[in-house]
Amino acid sequence: MIYKSTCLEELKIESCRSLKSLVRGQLPPTLKRLVVDSCPELRSLSPGGNLPARLQHLEIVDCFELKSIAGRFGNNTFLNGGLATACLIKLQMHSCERLEALPGNIHNLLSLHQLEIFNCPGIVSFPKQGFPTNLKTLRIYSPVICKVLFEWGLHKFASLTELSIKGGYPSMMCFPEDEMGMILPTSLAKLHIRDFPKLEYLSIKGFQNLTSLEYLSLQAWPRLASFPSNGLSPSLLKLFIKDCPLLKQRCQTGKGQEWLKIAYIPSVGIDERPVFDPELEFEALL
Repeated sequence: MIYKSTCLEELKIESCRSLKSLVRGQLPPTLKRLVVDSCPELRSLSPGGNLPARLQHLEIVDCFELKSIAGRFGNNTFLNGGLATACLIKLQMHSCERLEALPGNIHNLLSLHQLEIFNCPGIVSFPKQGFPTNLKTLRIYSPVICKVLFEWGLHKFASLTELSIKGGYPSMMCFPEDEMGMILPTSLAKLHIRDFPKLEYLSIKGFQNLTSLEYLSLQAWPRLASFPSNGLSPSLLKLFIKDCPLLKQRCQTGKGQEWLKIAYIPSVGIDERPVFDPELEFEALL
């Protein structure tokens, strides 16, 4: 497929079952938004190696054979440190099973505010210099990436307002992990955590500095039985608990051992049922 338009800004390609490559040369330089959905034979976005310098939104969903995104973002000056053409704001990848690595220069995308990686089990390497530290939304559902991300340091994301993670260290018993010096960004307003099968408690130190936290979602923590002894952040407005049977039992209205720690929160939902707010909608992780 070849696009000759000189003014194309948005392109969505969906359910093209036999598509293996988008272009033989380059994508239109004017392109700002690119969405590729349900193209199971797609193996490369741009064989030429470049994504448009003006691209702001890149979303790739259910492209099971995709092995590479692109060698670079923008033109060659990007690789040499020139960031004037790096405009990408959102990068989202869902169910790209053959994708093995992210672009090595992803840390230079200083305009990137939202990064989502869901169900991409083939990604086994993490960029040495990490992700852009100015991210505002980070959603990672990959045990391999989560593990390395924890070691790299979540506290480096000083502007992060939303963090969603699924999995991580299979043996982790505490979150955040005190022994490894794991610190959450104090800027967090929204936190989703899912699928930590051996996790037993939340760190007192890890949660005490989350003074901006308004939304907390805990899902699939079968061993979690209590909140930190000093409670959760007083700024919390919404709390969701799902598939946490021990904690559910201890949060029974008026009589549970953990009840007083959550009684001040305006909206609480447990297993998708509202406890306080009848109009509350549960937001589950994928």
